[in-house]
Amino acid sequence: MIPLRFQSEYGAVVLGDGPFALKAMDFFIQAGIAVRLFVPRSSGVDQALKAFCSEKAIKLAEHTIVETDDFYNEMKNLEPDFLICASFDRILPRRLIELPKVAALNIHAAPLPRYRGGSPLNWQLIAGENHIVLTIHYMKTKVDSGNILAQIHIPLSSDDNYSSVIEKTSNTVPEAMLVAVTKAIAGDPGRPMDPNKGFYLPRRKPGDEFLDWNWSAQTIFNFVRALAHPGPLASTFYNDKILSFGNASLEYKESFVGIPGTVLALSRNEGWIVVKCADSAIKLGNILPQELFEQIKVGDRLGVNLNLLWQKLLERKS
Repeated sequence: MIPLRFQSEYGAVVLGDGPFALKAMDFFIQAGIAVRLFVPRSSGVDQALKAFCSEKAIKLAEHTIVETDDFYNEMKNLEPDFLICASFDRILPRRLIELPKVAALNIHAAPLPRYRGGSPLNWQLIAGENHIVLTIHYMKTKVDSGNILAQIHIPLSSDDNYSSVIEKTSNTVPEAMLVAVTKAIAGDPGRPMDPNKGFYLPRRKPGDEFLDWNWSAQTIFNFVRALAHPGPLASTFYNDKILSFGNASLEYKESFVGIPGTVLALSRNEGWIVVKCADSAIKLGNILPQELFEQIKVGDRLGVNLNLLWQKLLERKS
């Protein structure tokens, strides 16, 4: 519940995708601020957002390419007080950032200035962070660089994966929005980010989901949970076909020698395999596709065989 309602004449435009955008719109509605327009990603609007907008009579944008005059004019005619980006996939031009009467704000699921850029939740899980931070900051033309208005810290456990972290983090959006919007209305300039701290990471792309068996068990464990559903799933190759894993567990503490990528044990009934990695071994489950998993035998090798690949390349040249 939102304990504070703002002036009814305030209006907002929300740009984004997924639960973060939905939570932002719901906050505005509960706080008495009209959502005058929702702008989905150019790739389209997901069904949950579409249903929410229909239920709440929120208009969907006719134009989604933010650099065009048509988009700018549509926004300008709405005279928004707030413009909120929540998991939006495009960088807004300066004229849009300067358009709202009160503030243009961005919701970023990371402890800015660390983890600027795309896929912040995935990167933080891959890095093995023990907590996630939801940040709301003023927007500038430079990505994820405006003054910070609110930061909420969310502790993580080893049981958390991409799905649970999305839920935990998006559930803090109303709390962070209440702080940020209240400060913005009061003219609070926010806390500047130190330009000498933090780092930028790119949005993850198709092909980035392939793991390396020469990584440590801990690194592979973090990688698998970072790419769990609704992510693309951590993957490897088996007989030149793609094999994917939905979960992993650290059950082998002692380091031992061996060849990374070797299947050490498996259970077809329980749906798991144990694979040698750089230091010890890791247990992997929720394996897809099922028909490929059923072909695996103890002693098989997963991943790309670089020696065999090199031999094939040499054979092609000869």
